[in-house]
Amino acid sequence: MNRRWAWRLAALAASTALCGLYATVRAPWQWLGWFALVPWLLELDAAENPRTALADAWLFSVAFAAVALWWLPGAVHDYTSAPLAACWALQLLLAPLLEPQLLIFAAARRYAGRAAGVLAFLAAEWLLPKLVPDTLGFGLYPSGDIRQVADLGGVPLLTLLVLSTNEALAFAIRARRLRPALLAAGACAGAVLLPALYGHLRRQQLAATSGPTLVAGLVQTNLTHYEALAEREGTYVAVVHILEALRALSRRLAASGDLDVIVWPETAYPTTFGESQSPEGAELDAVVESTATDLSLPLFFGTFDRAEDREYNAAVLLAPGGARLGTYRKADLFPLTEHVPAWLEPARRFLPWMGTWSEGPGAAVLHFPLRAGGSAAVAPLICYDAMDASLAAAARRLGAQAFLTLSNDAWFSGTPAARLHLIGAAFRSIETRLPQGRATPSGLTASISSTGDVLLQADPERPGGVIAELALAPADAPLTLAARWGQWLGPVSLACASALAAARRLRRR
Repeated sequence: MNRRWAWRLAALAASTALCGLYATVRAPWQWLGWFALVPWLLELDAAENPRTALADAWLFSVAFAAVALWWLPGAVHDYTSAPLAACWALQLLLAPLLEPQLLIFAAARRYAGRAAGVLAFLAAEWLLPKLVPDTLGFGLYPSGDIRQVADLGGVPLLTLLVLSTNEALAFAIRARRLRPALLAAGACAGAVLLPALYGHLRRQQLAATSGPTLVAGLVQTNLTHYEALAEREGTYVAVVHILEALRALSRRLAASGDLDVIVWPETAYPTTFGESQSPEGAELDAVVESTATDLSLPLFFGTFDRAEDREYNAAVLLAPGGARLGTYRKADLFPLTEHVPAWLEPARRFLPWMGTWSEGPGAAVLHFPLRAGGSAAVAPLICYDAMDASLAAAARRLGAQAFLTLSNDAWFSGTPAARLHLIGAAFRSIETRLPQGRATPSGLTASISSTGDVLLQADPERPGGVIAELALAPADAPLTLAARWGQWLGPVSLACASALAAARRLRRR
């Protein structure tokens, strides 16, 4: 192996290792993000031609997918029963599709310069669909002050800061002169210190606000994999078993505090509610309705909903007595496992695990009655919805004062994926400045503040729950920039990257 290849592999290995630690999203590894890409960027600078640069980007996308998403093949194996080796091979083969921004970044950087590359990276993450909506900015979550700038431009703004510092350091190393090094050091210091100062002041401002609260009892049963339970016990007995556990934990939470609502996780009632086709189904519906009546509390729970031959992953709000106060239908369905586009329907006979749910209409606000009087405007989110910043922003514009998130992360048991999902949901609270209660059957059930702090969390994979006191956002509170404009940084980056590429072309002419 010649020296050039040795340097190339060493640079890729260094950036891969640093990114692997950074992707754990744990302190103190968040500080690695500010320079984790530098070895790879220096390798891109040294590439002899565009083809070599793209080859380096392809290799890095494979390595990045392997270390940052190492848990994904296992989750696919558990869900589909496909051989684990085949799941790993598929992930590595499709790595450029899982992380397309890396190749687009390398191409734009080579053609139009460093700034265009950074902007193209952000534009690609906004424009191209990703199976796992990860981005470099998530890694800064442990930095409690710095992450607060997400209320200006969402998590992409944090990604912009990370990319910019990496590029500044790579530029300084390549220049090997004092003045560029000092300029790069100043730029890096500004990218870290200014957001930290903003976040510190923003946290103090939010801590000084007070108002009414929504007290939610979030139930966690540790009953998962309902299909296997139904196979062992029979469908009817399995649903009865689940309802008994939910009701027992609900009574325990209701007895421990003055609650406004009881919350059950996603698909906690694993059948269609209110559309019973048999006496047994009507009996189970009555058990759910009696829970709200017996506790004298509204009940918000995950279930199925059906309309016009379409089935939805849904959440229903019941008043004591059984009256339905509202229904929300999940808007963002996970590809293949929950929703399949029409052109892929012929593949269903080979892949029977593919989902059959339909997409809901989008953001919605339900009004929850409060014990103290009045009501709270709450935006429901179901599982994958919490990774959609645009959906959360739309809910805030509809007047939402808090989020209640229902999820089921049992497929990610034993991996960091459940925690990463929780962090993604926490960023929705930062962007919109809305508190959040999150109920899951096995973890991570938690209460999240408007600054993204996890205030309370139930022990994972144990029955229990959390009493979440959600400090409602004032109805007249001004919208954050991220809530008002949504994912504005993506289209702005696309326009600016295109302008830089056009300017470079004109200069070459």
